[in-house]
Amino acid sequence: MAYTKDEFYNFALNELSNVETLAERVQIGDVTITQPMAAIAQMMAVLSMQTDLGLSEYWTRARDSFVLADAAARQILPFGYAKIFKIAVRNDSTQSHTILAGRRLLDQRSRLWVVRDGAVIAPGQSGYITAVQYSEHTFTHTVTESKSFYWIAIPEPDANQSLISMQVVKTATGEEFAHSEKFNNIELDSLVYHVMGDEPLNLYIQFGHVGKFGYTPSIGEQITVKTRQSYTNYSIEIGSQFSLEYSGEKEEFLSFFANEELQSGGGAAQISELRELVKYPYLYDENAVYLGEFTQLIDRKMRPFVFLSVWNEAVEESVRGANVNNINTHFVSFIKTNTSVALAQEEISKHILLADDSYKIKFVAT
Repeated sequence: MAYTKDEFYNFALNELSNVETLAERVQIGDVTITQPMAAIAQMMAVLSMQTDLGLSEYWTRARDSFVLADAAARQILPFGYAKIFKIAVRNDSTQSHTILAGRRLLDQRSRLWVVRDGAVIAPGQSGYITAVQYSEHTFTHTVTESKSFYWIAIPEPDANQSLISMQVVKTATGEEFAHSEKFNNIELDSLVYHVMGDEPLNLYIQFGHVGKFGYTPSIGEQITVKTRQSYTNYSIEIGSQFSLEYSGEKEEFLSFFANEELQSGGGAAQISELRELVKYPYLYDENAVYLGEFTQLIDRKMRPFVFLSVWNEAVEESVRGANVNNINTHFVSFIKTNTSVALAQEEISKHILLADDSYKIKFVAT
């Protein structure tokens, strides 16, 4: 139990009472005696509180500094996720217009949105596209030394934004590095990187171990890093207007209106969330080994699903019989609204292969 300032102060006064001359000065209120003792008592009270917290820190994670250190050690990284909207498009021109994936829109606050699912809008008709709110930032880093676990610092996101993803490539060749969670199952010279964080939750890209696993960049080599950032803590009213960042021929006749929020978006976890997250590995660990973990991994990354089921060859062959083509295969069946089947299958495959790239994947129609 921590002692208070008053308790320390009283301890000191009791000790001073054993010295007659000092006891008399305390009784008459001599501030040259009482004020230094009060200051020392205050400092001792603070130290006592920290000591008391330290005794139970492992179980309670009471101090913010310990929570941040624990989160960094467990690689709970400060990534957010972007807001996604379904946008209605009205074509008031006399010709069809195609809105391709990758076109950029602006909302009424000049936030940048990128079209994820495009559409062809016939003359005088309306259609729907989906757009994701993010902006891209690119920088090139020149390697200063060739060593194991060489790292590159990632700049902090702009104000009111969170980092949502990154891309790492060799500047000279354009070869892209794949993200590897904790360097799992990585061979020597594989073009992969790991993302790590420190106690203040700064982020770093980390490369492999010389002669052991992964890729070690050489001195003078240039690495290009592209990050994506998304705004947090804002809302878009249904019916609010969007506009094209740049308009082509007769595209001024197109009108864009917010129709439905598909994903609310959010920033990195706050201290209060981190304090709870570190208690439950399921909520932050990206590894998947057992069959049930693949279902949970996909659901955690892509929720919500109307229906999702993942099963292996043993379950498949108990129903449909043995087939040599089923060896080392995961079967996936799902129903997911507000996205195309092709895009959902691509994302599901990416998450499964990042967890374990030894599996084949077969999608089963519902």
